Formats: sequence, C-alpha cells, structure tokens
Amino acid sequence: MQSPEPVAPEKTSLPQSSSAAANLLHSFVSPRALTLCVLAGVVLSALVAWLGVGVHLAHLRQLRFLISGAGTDTHQLSQIEVALRIARGVQAGVFALTALAFLAWLYRLRANVRALGVRKLEFARHWSVLGFLVPGLNVVRPYQVMAEVWRASDPSVLDPFEWKALDPPRILTLWWASVVIAAALELTAFGLGHTAGVHAFKSLVASAVAVAADLATGVSTSLAYFVVTRLAASQIAKHERLLGDGEDP
Repeated sequence: MQSPEPVAPEKTSLPQSSSAAANLLHSFVSPRALTLCVLAGVVLSALVAWLGVGVHLAHLRQLRFLISGAGTDTHQLSQIEVALRIARGVQAGVFALTALAFLAWLYRLRANVRALGVRKLEFARHWSVLGFLVPGLNVVRPYQVMAEVWRASDPSVLDPFEWKALDPPRILTLWWASVVIAAALELTAFGLGHTAGVHAFKSLVASAVAVAADLATGVSTSLAYFVVTRLAASQIAKHERLLGDGEDP
C-alpha cells in the first residue's frame, strides 16, 4: 500500500490591491523636511520684502523733498541708499536659497505623484525645475506643473485617473498671479533704477515702482506659505490613506 504523497502547504499571498499599493508606495519619500526648509525661506523672504517696503518708502520721501526744493539731508539720503543696497543684497541671497529649496521640494512632490499610483500625467518631472528657467515659458509652465501635482495629490481621489477631473484651488491661482506681478515689477524697477542716473525724478519713479514690487513680493511670499503648507499636507494625507487601504484585509 503506497503512502500518500505529502501535500505542500499552500502559499499565501497578499491581495493584489495590497501588493500593488505596497509597490507603489515603496518609492514615496516624505516631503516634510524639504517643506520645513521652504517655509523657513518663505517666512524670511516675506520679512525682508516688508522691510524693503519701509526702506524704499523712506528713500521715496527723501527724493520728494529733493524734487520739491524743500531741502533734504544729503547725509541721511546717503545712509538710506546704503541701506537699500544692503536690503537688495540680502533679498537676493534669501531669494536664491529659498528658490533652491523650493525647486527641490517641488521636484520631490512631482516624483512622489508617480509613487502614489497616479497616471496620465501631462508634464514630466523635469518640468518642475526647467519650467522656471525657460524665459517666456516660465510665466505659465510652473503654474501648470503645480496645478497638476496638486490635483494628483488630492487625498479625496485614489483612482489613478479620476484626479484629472479636479480643479486646482483658487489660492494657487492667486499666488501665481502675485508671483508674476511681483517679478514684472521687480524687473521694471531694476531697469528704471539703472537708467535713472542722477536724475531725481527718474529715481523717484524707480523708487515708487520698487515699493510696489516689494509690496507684491510680500503678498506673494505670504501666500506661498499657505500654498506650500496645504500642498505638502495633501500629498502626505493621500500617502497615509493609501497605506491604510493597503493594510485592509
């Protein structure tokens, strides 16, 4: 009588949905550290911008006295101009550091979108950096990339394709409009300042535009704080929701 052959134990496997979720989420990298770096730069940029408003207003006031013939303290005017140069230098340095952190942050979020299982993306991840650097295209492409990342990171939609039916939030549109306006005013103020020479009225106009540019920069950096915070929170929330669905029996 032949002995029965041993039966191999059945191999258990994770449900297909759980396995797919694990593979997709494997390459997800939390943006928390980069988000904190960007927020620190944004806060500092906002403070420098609002400080620049005060310095430019003081310069504008002295130039008005000079043009009206009411008399002005040349020593005080010289000190204000030195303060302006220092403020511009600090603003440029803070902007450069914040921009680098922001580009790294946005690239990470764009890479995470694929890790979250989102499909049918229109813009490749290199546009999250290159879009800011191509003249002319940088007026619209960064907004398009961020709007796509925001919609794809919405935690209310887990389907790989349904995210395309979502609309970007209004705060993103307002923020990008303020960025474009601030950049245009900054370039205008820079051009007027370098062509004014010693002409008092041209310097007055350049200083007035510089005040408007700093005001717009202050608004855009203030809005940027909420944009960065909300977008990072949305992506983290979607990641956690996907993890929770993957762990369900």
